[in-house]
Amino acid sequence: MLGRLRARVEGKVAVTLKARVANRVDGLIRELLIEAILLWEQEGFSRYSDGEVPCTVRIYDCACRVIEGDSLKWALIHAQYDGPQPNRAMRAGLEDPAKASRPDLNVRIGSALVHVEAKRLHLRESLPKKYVREGMRRFIDGRYSSDGHGLGAMLGYVLRDAPPDAITAVNAVIAEEADLGPSHSLQIPTQWSPRIHLTTSHHHDRLRLLHHTVDLRAVAASDH
Repeated sequence: MLGRLRARVEGKVAVTLKARVANRVDGLIRELLIEAILLWEQEGFSRYSDGEVPCTVRIYDCACRVIEGDSLKWALIHAQYDGPQPNRAMRAGLEDPAKASRPDLNVRIGSALVHVEAKRLHLRESLPKKYVREGMRRFIDGRYSSDGHGLGAMLGYVLRDAPPDAITAVNAVIAEEADLGPSHSLQIPTQWSPRIHLTTSHHHDRLRLLHHTVDLRAVAASDH
């Protein structure tokens, strides 16, 4: 389908689309994820279980359907589920590519590749620490390369406790990290909808992470 679209959007239209994509990577990734979450919400947040993978597969399915539903708007944008990302040393044959990190989602927006990492989130089971040290850290440490655009995205599936409380707990972990601190904390969240909280964090002036917190507390999974 993407190939057919590229054939259709030639000349000035192609130039316009490419310029729009290049200048709005952050806005487009946020808009795509929000529309995918809203579509999932319309379906009652149906999912196989509360695990990260079943939830993220639903986000992926909804993102694909959002793109397919308006092929001109989302031309040159492609979502990929769970693809390994070899680092420079792996690509140069110096490290084992079998150990490559695997973001939960990858979204190609023109020439930019945005990685999306998803985590379950509430105040117990050390989940705020996992959100930071096994989620955000993969962007901060460069395991998820940003291809020069300095952008990544996080999804937090809130299963218990209020989303603002979970975000406060995440910020407490960030403040304890030796190379981070309060200036790197998630900004005060905006309640985009009753189920979606948005925030942003900045790291070392070279990376910006867009955070999307989805409130799943009132909706039970199938739990097969």
